[in-house]
Amino acid sequence: MKRHYETVFILTPVLSQNQVEETVDKVKNFLIEKNVIIETHESWGLKKLAYSIDNKTTGYYELIQFQIDHTKASNVISDLDLKFKRDEKVIRFLTVKLDKYALVYAKNRIQKIKSL
Repeated sequence: MKRHYETVFILTPVLSQNQVEETVDKVKNFLIEKNVIIETHESWGLKKLAYSIDNKTTGYYELIQFQIDHTKASNVISDLDLKFKRDEKVIRFLTVKLDKYALVYAKNRIQKIKSL
């Protein structure tokens, strides 16, 4: 049985676009190495933070939705959290398990984006 997750992470605003893409690729490659199926990736761009973090008021927001086999989920999520904590480019992150309602909402949101 597969479990659906999404992770949102904020990268420091002092990065170039190439550095942002490189960091996102590292996260994606890490997930692929762990036999995770990446469903979607959205780059939300440079956004203003609700409050300052380390004297920064903006950050690059990234969202990745993925599926994991339920037997490996806890190990993969804890490894992903550790990877984010060790990366100085990541200033905040959050990974959540999607329930059936959140999964329907996410699929509808993606459909609306694709239809634009």
